Amino acid sequence: MKKILFALALTISAAGFAAEDIRIDLAATTGLICNSVSKGVTASPAIWMKEKQDQRLLIRANATPDWKQYSFQITPKADGTIDFNIMSNQKNKNICYDKFTVKGAVLKNGDFETMNAKGLPDGWNLHQGVLCTEGAASGKYCVRANHDKRAMQKISVKAGQMVEVTFMAKSAK
Repeated sequence: MKKILFALALTISAAGFAAEDIRIDLAATTGLICNSVSKGVTASPAIWMKEKQDQRLLIRANATPDWKQYSFQITPKADGTIDFNIMSNQKNKNICYDKFTVKGAVLKNGDFETMNAKGLPDGWNLHQGVLCTEGAASGKYCVRANHDKRAMQKISVKAGQMVEVTFMAKSAK
């Protein structure tokens, strides 16, 4: 009986985790404090990192079929950098992202509209096939990411200076 209850609890928790399709990983050289999140957004430390768990923050939310705005606020404990990783919780579930705005730090080209000499969004490192040219929330481009195909950018942060991030996201069709 205990094995059945354990299996049921594990299945329910896995289903709940998978329901949060939107995922942004913040990997920092310094500790991060989450100040607030918009309705429907969760933020949690990477508990598997034990004593360094505050150096990685997982931002998650449920995706909708239409563009929706999300936001979160964090404060770094010391000067450093954050690897800003846009992805989804699942490798087979694509999420579209667009219109990133950041206050308190600099995120380059948050709308993915400015291209570099290689024809990719300036400031971003993208896995192949992530740039999307249809259905952007604004402009011509957005990114369509999943757990294994991500868009990444490194941002510099200052100790005690709150960073507010706002973005648009939706389920990819």
